[in-house]
Amino acid sequence: AAGGKRPYKPALVFVVAAKFTPMRFYAPVSDKSHKNPEAGTIVDAPSLGVVKDLPSFYLISQAVSKGTVVPAHFTVLHDSPHVSVAAIENLTYRLCYLYFNCVAGVRLPAPLQYAKKLAEFIGTSVRAEPHKRLRRSFFYL
Repeated sequence: AAGGKRPYKPALVFVVAAKFTPMRFYAPVSDKSHKNPEAGTIVDAPSLGVVKDLPSFYLISQAVSKGTVVPAHFTVLHDSPHVSVAAIENLTYRLCYLYFNCVAGVRLPAPLQYAKKLAEFIGTSVRAEPHKRLRRSFFYL
């Protein structure tokens, strides 16, 4: 490279999220009763993976007092910097607590929630490209 600089080669971790899954998990309370797992529970048993040879995990990111908690399923499709699955799981869980409109955890990480909200807003209300001034703001919240 010119001037002794190395060329820019960004590393990329690509994770796919599935919001709806038929999988349910329960934590035993006693021999005869069960409860919802605590928020932050991660299940990453290889036998539960959807695609062989790809790391995947289920995340229960929010506490549920009534009914059955529904986990989100995440699959790591590409990992060029070779980040550990534990680090990806930890980051995914922490991102679930950064959503602006909620003080508790949400099921999907905040960047996914924002993308979903923006796509719905533009597709249903605006139906055109937003003005340049709005590109760096959270106008859709």
